Amino acid sequence: MQVEVPILNPGKKKYELKAGIISVVDSSGKEVFHAKIRRGRGSYRVTSHTRRINGIRETSLQESDCEDAEVVYSKLLRILDGKLIVGVELEEDFNSMDLEIGHFKVFDLQWYYYRLTYSINHKPIIEKLGIRSLCMHFFNVDMQGDDKPHDCCIDAQYSVRLFLEVYCKISPAPETKDCNLEGTNFIEHFKK
Repeated sequence: MQVEVPILNPGKKKYELKAGIISVVDSSGKEVFHAKIRRGRGSYRVTSHTRRINGIRETSLQESDCEDAEVVYSKLLRILDGKLIVGVELEEDFNSMDLEIGHFKVFDLQWYYYRLTYSINHKPIIEKLGIRSLCMHFFNVDMQGDDKPHDCCIDAQYSVRLFLEVYCKISPAPETKDCNLEGTNFIEHFKK
């Protein structure tokens, strides 16, 4: 989960998103990493909207279980090293930690699932879908039901579930039955 932090030399934007709470789950959905990044009181913006969306309050990132960003990122990098990272809006997540997404093996579900509409001039408009929309579409589940704030662990668990139960189960096109084709999820097993 991210918080809005004031930009030192603001231009058009006065705030940028920075990591607040991080959760990583393994392929079974078990949380293997959870951290809250210590941020000083008043160093991030809290509004009624952000409290409702992410549940972070004015003092949430000063509690005793918070750690300095450098410590959190160091632990996180050890966990992510060499792993496939699956999620939604991963580039935004990595940017919020000042990490280059290109240094990691990632699969963002938004690269594959989107909504296509057309403008009045018949130009295609690609709308990226969030985790909540994807869960409603594929599982008919409101994973943030009852107007509860986001829970980054639940977001991570549903990202893995979408990847394993939906994306990885897509049947290959008939023409890929006996071969490996780039751009498909079909992988031919090695034959001796």
